[in-house]
Amino acid sequence: MKIRAYGLTQAGKGRQSNEDNFLIAPETGLFAVADGVGGNYSGDVASKLALEEMRKRIAGRGGGVPLAEQVKSRGLLAEAIKDANSKIYKLGRSEEKYREMACTIVAGLIDRDELLIGHMGDSRLYLF
Repeated sequence: MKIRAYGLTQAGKGRQSNEDNFLIAPETGLFAVADGVGGNYSGDVASKLALEEMRKRIAGRGGGVPLAEQVKSRGLLAEAIKDANSKIYKLGRSEEKYREMACTIVAGLIDRDELLIGHMGDSRLYLF
């Protein structure tokens, strides 16, 4: 299967800055968008950190077992999102300037002919 992926984000109406980030990692099959929340609360840091943690978790998966099977049997995609959430939460607790930072995540993980979807928050993924 041949996949072409492109990413683009914009601040949207009423915002001065763009706090969103995206991840395109065809080598692992992970594609994700993290939407920073809050304006004054470092949503840009949260969205970047979330995607870095997800990339690490998916790239560090055990070899030999098909990715789709790992995701279904062990909840790999859910674990990656939970790891990202934990990292954001810990940073927010350790430094006052990040205290209320947050983001939403929507991710697709492609393995062979399967697309597995995970999300946290109100971001959406559309299939066409």
